[in-house]
Amino acid sequence: KEFPVIYVSFPSAKDPAYMKENPGHSTMEAITILPFEDFEKWKNEPWKNRGEEYEMQKEKISQRILDKVYLHVPSAKNALDYYELSTPLSVKSMANYKKGELYGLDHTPSRFHQKWLRPRTDIKNLYLTVNPRKCSDSEVIENVKLDFEVKTPRKINKISLNKATRDQLVTIIYIDYEVAHNIIEQRTLRDGFSSLEDLKKVKGFPLKKFDIIKLSLQLN
Repeated sequence: KEFPVIYVSFPSAKDPAYMKENPGHSTMEAITILPFEDFEKWKNEPWKNRGEEYEMQKEKISQRILDKVYLHVPSAKNALDYYELSTPLSVKSMANYKKGELYGLDHTPSRFHQKWLRPRTDIKNLYLTVNPRKCSDSEVIENVKLDFEVKTPRKINKISLNKATRDQLVTIIYIDYEVAHNIIEQRTLRDGFSSLEDLKKVKGFPLKKFDIIKLSLQLN
């Protein structure tokens, strides 16, 4: 039986830092829909220990999905290093959805007749913009203007990278005592940092949070 749909995306392409940190590599995901009943016989078996038959079933499905992917992304065939498959049971185990459902409520006309499913909340003029039902953009904007005030962001007191103590460094979000110790150690060895970018060479420094951390720092 053919898959009703296969959705292919490349999550790594959405992360500007990914290619710098993982040159020559990328990630891809392919999502399709399968009935829970195809896996129901293993529903009471523990995660990662559902038996050889279950793993064989997963492998068959994996190959079917990959065959479809290769039709549309042929370059992926010789570039694939690793793949794994999640089934409705995987979603049930990880997210506790009864039958491994994805993406929330059923997309049927009846869902939009539910009185509780609205962007409006009990708080006057507060709307849930991530709600499945889209509300009027103009309506939201006008109510925000009426009931909310946009203020200038508070001034950030920047810490001197070349003078800060360990206790000062750990007041910065994402920097713990170990990273602060490594920063000071590198600062001593280098006789001071010449650029905030040098932090990226410090052992244990959270590279993905650099843009946030540097907001709280100045060089001297």
